[in-house]
Amino acid sequence: MAPKHLSTVERQILTNQYRILALTASDAKSKKRYERNRAILEEGVTGLYHIIFDLPEEADPEVAAEVHQILTTFKNLQELLDTLEKADKEELDMDLFRFKGFAPDSPHHGYLKFAAEHTELGKSISKRAITASGEDPLYRYRQIVQYEDRAIRRIGYLRKKDLKNILDLV
Repeated sequence: MAPKHLSTVERQILTNQYRILALTASDAKSKKRYERNRAILEEGVTGLYHIIFDLPEEADPEVAAEVHQILTTFKNLQELLDTLEKADKEELDMDLFRFKGFAPDSPHHGYLKFAAEHTELGKSISKRAITASGEDPLYRYRQIVQYEDRAIRRIGYLRKKDLKNILDLV
């Protein structure tokens, strides 16, 4: 997200940085881009700051924590599912236990894209499971997380019967 205003000092620092980048650019295209950005900052053309500051919104810490909690829950579910016999798995709708990502317009989606690249927990999910298709599954994820949280507080772990209870819940 582009700032609406920069102080004179911020503009001067960034102008000087772009001047140096233009002088050290390895190709003509980069040099031209750096010179354009320098000119925008030097002239204070705030309406074009979005060209320079092409950054997403900052991640909300609560969203980041919720994504982490959801990914942890699905990791725990997968670990439990891995211990089941084939016959037990056939009794369950395994697709409901698969993490399917978040809606592309969700703040959770933005953080998940980051986590998939830069965190161990995020790297454990499939690249295909970043963007949910159809209805956003966030409400369903929250129900599963709440159930797992209650079960772990109650007995310390999830059991096979908890998987059936989760299916009834969602």
